[in-house]
Amino acid sequence: VSEERYSFPLFFACDFHTQIKPLPQFDKGTADYEEITIGEHMFGQALQTYQYLRRKVENGEIKLYEKARKPSSFGHLKNQTQDAS
Repeated sequence: VSEERYSFPLFFACDFHTQIKPLPQFDKGTADYEEITIGEHMFGQALQTYQYLRRKVENGEIKLYEKARKPSSFGHLKNQTQDAS
């Protein structure tokens, strides 16, 4: 890259029970995205990402939440729908 660039990391932290749901102005009244807590989402992502946790799920030591989305899929419903076609 020829021009100088700057990077400013930005991180958000939420309590486990903070609800994630579409903002009212983007809610189309469909069930595309179920309401979920950030804790359920992040824990589900971890259980499907890290090998030692994946083994625990496979062995029945830890249960994956029913609402758990595939890893790295949050906010990519449109892409998932196109991939399934």
